[in-house]
Amino acid sequence: MTEMKEAKDNLVQISDIREESMKALLSYIYTGKLDVPDKSAETFKDLVYAADKVRHILLYKLLSELF
Repeated sequence: MTEMKEAKDNLVQISDIREESMKALLSYIYTGKLDVPDKSAETFKDLVYAADKVRHILLYKLLSELF
């Protein structure tokens, strides 16, 4: 069996989610608090996309209600 590149490099690249949105997503996952310094529509759209991508239903619903 071939080892996956991500496991070998200990790195996963996610290029379709902006850094600010990923930080907010990870913060929410670990703390349960949504801290979004950049409150632009683009950031919220990106967060909705990210929540859907990782299948985080609660965050997706929260963001959908806010946006």
